[in-house]
Amino acid sequence: MSEQLSSLLYQVGLALLVPLGIIVTAWGKLIQQKIQLRALEIKGSRWDEIQIIMQTAVMSTEKQFKLGSSSNKKNHALAVAKRLLQKSKIKLDDDVLSELIEAQVWNTFDAPVNNVVSPIPKVIKEEEPAG
Repeated sequence: MSEQLSSLLYQVGLALLVPLGIIVTAWGKLIQQKIQLRALEIKGSRWDEIQIIMQTAVMSTEKQFKLGSSSNKKNHALAVAKRLLQKSKIKLDDDVLSELIEAQVWNTFDAPVNNVVSPIPKVIKEEEPAG
């Protein structure tokens, strides 16, 4: 086999293996997250209570930041949420807690508002031909 052909086969093999490796790694991470979330078994009123705690932590942090008493929003929100969860006797992993706070920040401040008018009209009027 010529050196060029073997080099080409090697490059094609790498081009196929790298994306495949990334896909397998992503699937593994997804499965791991699903297992962790199922292990939490957060349902019903417990989930509602956690959501209220996340809302409280985020809004409290925002208020403290505006008053100048807190300089690191993420750490302050984590501390408030941990304290409130501890009082409610709810145990969450720090990584899960961090993601819940990020999600709450998105829902509170970054999510698009539903009543925003689309910049693209739904009905396009056709121009009548000049006659």
